[in-house]
Amino acid sequence: MSKNINLVLSGGGARGIAHIGVIEELKKQGFIIKSISGTSMGALIGAVYASGKLSEFKKWLFTLNKMDVFKMMDFTLSKQGFIKGDKIFDKMSEFISDVNIEDLELPLAISATNISTNSEVVFKTGDLFDAVRASISIPTVFTPVYKNNDIIIDGGVINNLPISNIERFDGDLLVVVDVNRTQTDKERNSKLGFLDIMNKSLLLLMERVTELSIEKYKPDIIINVSGESAKILDFHKAKYMVNIGKESVLNQLNNR
Repeated sequence: MSKNINLVLSGGGARGIAHIGVIEELKKQGFIIKSISGTSMGALIGAVYASGKLSEFKKWLFTLNKMDVFKMMDFTLSKQGFIKGDKIFDKMSEFISDVNIEDLELPLAISATNISTNSEVVFKTGDLFDAVRASISIPTVFTPVYKNNDIIIDGGVINNLPISNIERFDGDLLVVVDVNRTQTDKERNSKLGFLDIMNKSLLLLMERVTELSIEKYKPDIIINVSGESAKILDFHKAKYMVNIGKESVLNQLNNR
């Protein structure tokens, strides 16, 4: 089996921290990442990895507690999102190289959504940080990005597992990571609150679109992480999510 892989990383907020564990475990198992396609948190992790700063980013995440996460939320009264995100994005800039995407050693595709034209935007060239900033603009949470009179938001809205954007190489394996898999729990479902119902509804919608994409492109390896493992802003659970990512890789490889 080839050890060269083309890696697709889904969105999922704090659940996307699992991508760090996935990348670390894949490399430990001898796989060589030849290209990455990511959306939202997957785009951020992909950009940090391509910048060579994944270890530093993980160490910083591991220092966060609930209060640290709350302090980074610069709340706004804007109708387009309740967090401006300036504090968060300023910190992210420390882990993302000040380069154009096409100048990275690793081919990288970052997806976002243009809600002015109802279409997907795929960044394979241009400023790396700007592309990530657009891709992780979660609707109603972070204020959107304005570019050429268009409104750009989270790529997960239209393509949360961007297999269609990955650069492929002959003989390489296609590996996809989905951190939004839904679970059936009748006892828990009977106690769902309003926000839980909204979150689960979004997960179900994304899961259906993801299933169609997987059916079309037929990945060689599918790594799933439960959508119930963390909520969108649970960044204080970084250690737990990294471990979940590693375990998910091992479970998948052991069952092949």
